[in-house]
Amino acid sequence: ASKKDHLDQHAANKHMGEKRYVCDECEYRTAYSANLSRHIRRNHPNPKKTTSVTENPRKRFACEECEFRTVRRSALDSHMFEHTGERRFMCEECEFRTVR
Repeated sequence: ASKKDHLDQHAANKHMGEKRYVCDECEYRTAYSANLSRHIRRNHPNPKKTTSVTENPRKRFACEECEFRTVRRSALDSHMFEHTGERRFMCEECEFRTVR
């Protein structure tokens, strides 16, 4: 996704109150898919699920700092900014900065 896509998503989520990610198990809503994924892992674990992200052979690019894996090298490169703390792109309406 482009810099503009991430800033547009930020504006919709933070400045317009959009919460489009909804939990199927409860009333939890969030603006970010990562927050929904974390909520589901922590609050609604699925004991029958046997496949994990690390078992997916297509996700061959692995972060050396954490368990993140991806199918695209560019996604790994963007992910690495999460560990450095660098935020290259800035919202024009607030102090929000993003790596992508």
